[in-house]
Amino acid sequence: VTTTIVNGNEHDFDHGKALIDWVRNKGGSFNKKLEIRRSDPNDPDSLAVFAKERLAAAELLFEIPAACAITSDPPKQDDEVFVNYKKEGEWLEAKIATAYPDGTFDVWYESGEMELGVTRADVDDGEESSGMSCTTAQKLIDEMRLGEDSEFAPYLNYLRSQRTGKLPSAWSNAGKKLITKIVGTAAVPEDVAGWSWQSLCNGGADPFEENAALLIVQRAQNDVMVPIFDMLQHRNGKLFNTKTNPIEKEENVLVQASRLIEAGEQLFTSYNFCSDCGRMAMEYGTPELFRDGGFIEPYPQRWIFEQEHTTAFELNRKMNADGTLSNELDIMWLQVFPPREGLIILERFLKHLH
Repeated sequence: VTTTIVNGNEHDFDHGKALIDWVRNKGGSFNKKLEIRRSDPNDPDSLAVFAKERLAAAELLFEIPAACAITSDPPKQDDEVFVNYKKEGEWLEAKIATAYPDGTFDVWYESGEMELGVTRADVDDGEESSGMSCTTAQKLIDEMRLGEDSEFAPYLNYLRSQRTGKLPSAWSNAGKKLITKIVGTAAVPEDVAGWSWQSLCNGGADPFEENAALLIVQRAQNDVMVPIFDMLQHRNGKLFNTKTNPIEKEENVLVQASRLIEAGEQLFTSYNFCSDCGRMAMEYGTPELFRDGGFIEPYPQRWIFEQEHTTAFELNRKMNADGTLSNELDIMWLQVFPPREGLIILERFLKHLH
C-alpha cells in the first residue's frame, strides 16, 4: 500500500495501482516485471518505477495511450494555425477548413491551396514555445476543476497528492530574492524564478491556477503531460536506462529498456539526452533542471554558461580502483579549448559565490 498526502491529510491509497489500471483500461500496457513505489520510503512525493525482475534491452516497459495524456485541445474549424507544408519542414500559415474526429484536418493556405488529411503532429497553434504552455496549462486547470468528473481523474488525483512549491518560481518573495542573489548575473539561467502564470499567460491570481501551470513546467514534455512516464526521474550516465519514441500530441508514448535492467533498478529518463531533445544536451544543464524541475541534478552534471562566449563542461565523480565512487570530481570540457573569456566568467562566478 502506498501512503500519500492528499489535501493535507494522510490516506492509504495506491496511486500507482490506480494509474496502471486506468492506463490498461484505456488500451495501454504496463510490464508485469515493473512496480510503482516510493524511491524514498519516508517521502510520499517520491513515487517512481522499479524493475521487479530482469528486463532485456529493447523490452517494452509500458505504453501510455494518447487518450491518457493531457495537452491543449486540438484546433477547431476556422482556427488560424501553422502547418508543416506537405511534411517538407516548411511551416506556413493556414486556416482549418475541416476538423475530423480522427484527429486529421483539411486546411487552406494563404495562397489558396488546400491540403487534405493533415495530421495533428503537422499542425501548430502558433503559441510561442516555452516551458509553460499556456493552452496546456489552461486545459489542466479546467480538468482539475472537474474533479472526479474529469476523464483524467486517476492522473489528476495523483497530481493533487504532490506537494506544491517545488520550483523556485513557487517560492516566497523572500526565497526568490535570495536565490536570485545567489545566482547573480554571471550564471545561467538568470530567470531562475521567472515562471509566472499571471505574467506569461495573462492568468488569474488564484494560487490553484498558478500551481497547476507550474506542473506543466515541471512535468510536461513538448506540451504533453504523460502519466506514469512523468514518474521517471532524470539521470544521465550509466543509470539512464530507458528510451522513448518522440512525444507528440495524440500519439501513444512507448517506453523501452535502452539496456539490460536488473531486478531492483529504478527506471530513469533524461530531460536533455532524450530521443527528441535535439540540441538540448548543449543548451540545457544542471541550472536549467533546477529552474524547471526544482531539484539539483545528481552527477554527472552539465554546466553551460551561454553568454557572449559559450563555456560548457561536465562534472562527474571519479572512480576508485575497487570500482566504487570517490568524493573527488572529474571535469570534462565540452569544447576542445574553453574560451579565455568563458574562463573569466567562471572565475567571476566563483568569486561571487564566495
